[in-house]
Amino acid sequence: MHGLRVAIVGAGPAGSALATLLTEAGHDVVLFDDLRRPELVVGESLIPAGIPPLRRLGVEEAVAAIGMHKPGATLTWSKSHRFTFRFARYRSWMVPYAYNVPRREFDALLLARAEAVGARRVTVRAGLGRGAASSDGAELALAPDALAATGWSAPDLIVDATGRARASARILEIPATTGPRNDVAYFGHFTGWQWRDEP
Repeated sequence: MHGLRVAIVGAGPAGSALATLLTEAGHDVVLFDDLRRPELVVGESLIPAGIPPLRRLGVEEAVAAIGMHKPGATLTWSKSHRFTFRFARYRSWMVPYAYNVPRREFDALLLARAEAVGARRVTVRAGLGRGAASSDGAELALAPDALAATGWSAPDLIVDATGRARASARILEIPATTGPRNDVAYFGHFTGWQWRDEP
């Protein structure tokens, strides 16, 4: 099969991981990175289900080097309501640990891996717009300056990995409804703390 030309807009963890996998599969990948990073980024506390993908990407050892080994978690609702567990309790069906990672270093590590396997990173803000309609409906298109940066006449596939709420869906006029939940998670980091709970 001939490799596809894939434009991935957004160089965060999702975009970088996808760029790595597609490049390893023989596709020509351009990863657009606008170099902007928000001050507060959620995602420092990884879960056991994330370990197999890190292994597949070939970065678990590097993640372990920058992160803190996490054997379990304590969920606290109030002074009298808390639930503590160790991941090893579920080792028969999942990896028995995870990591807490500094998010900027984690993002940089995944981006470096994508570049190491051959994905091309372009530091341009890739504008997305509505392209010509095909028999399958409307399509996304790269803005002219972004397209020029790829060196292609056109990509075969555009992936929106920006994390922006429904950017591509709005361009393509795909309707969506949101549910009643509007959750917020608060988290904190502690130093010098000892785990006193029994497994």
